[in-house]
Amino acid sequence: MNKTNINPKTMLISVVITSFNWPEALEQCLIALNEQTDTNFEVIVSDDGSNKETENMINKLKKNLGYTLTFLWQKHIRFHISKTRNKGIAKAKGDYIIFLDQDNICNEHFIANHRKHAQKNYFCLHQRIFINKDLTDLFLKKPFSLAKKKTLWVLKERIKGNLNKYLASINLPLGKLRYTQKTEWKKTASCFAIWKKDLLLVNGFNENYQDWGYEDSDLLVRLLAKNIFRKSAKYSCFVYHLHHKTSFRSEEEKNKNLPKLQATLAGNITPFPGLDQHLS
Repeated sequence: MNKTNINPKTMLISVVITSFNWPEALEQCLIALNEQTDTNFEVIVSDDGSNKETENMINKLKKNLGYTLTFLWQKHIRFHISKTRNKGIAKAKGDYIIFLDQDNICNEHFIANHRKHAQKNYFCLHQRIFINKDLTDLFLKKPFSLAKKKTLWVLKERIKGNLNKYLASINLPLGKLRYTQKTEWKKTASCFAIWKKDLLLVNGFNENYQDWGYEDSDLLVRLLAKNIFRKSAKYSCFVYHLHHKTSFRSEEEKNKNLPKLQATLAGNITPFPGLDQHLS
């Protein structure tokens, strides 16, 4: 990644998707990406040890996709999303990377709008619209094109109580308001896009983070320390987030990784297993 003067209008974008044993959701995630108005991107599914059903679905589906799809698999020992993301980053050919999870269904302008927001020395966060269990079950049973749904449909489903918000689906030119939280690291939930060179600069995700939580916050804190700032893609880029159970079982498990993040916030950034170990 020694490229200079990268043109955001023509650069290849890499979409890195993490997955684990939910092929029905992943399939719809991949189909929504096939409905994008911007087609200059590749997709890398980085899987944390799913059974063969996921790989079989991908092998069948990829024949009908208009983008390049790469599938990576690692043996599942415990939840280790830092490692799966780092492997996806290492494989990415694009200059700019967008992170998604298998339960994210993109609006049709998602890639195009992220491209517009790509800016030197900034990572860019998008929004999520949460779908309740009933609509999620219906969508996965009888899939329809969420990617092409307009704001009026979103408003109607919000009124019905099937979605948690609708304003995120409105496209607004926020101008300088996109930079009001430029040093904020909270509430990331891996909903962001970033230059690959900036991920290389901070060695990607810290793989000492295992099980649930805070690995994304840790990354952003380290980026901010290198003067890589936050930009908002609110009212421009959003995904629908399918309903599922939480991945932790207790408050103790939820907060297991918190001491690591607190150390990073205090400036105690020591060498860690990261992106470098996956680069050839």
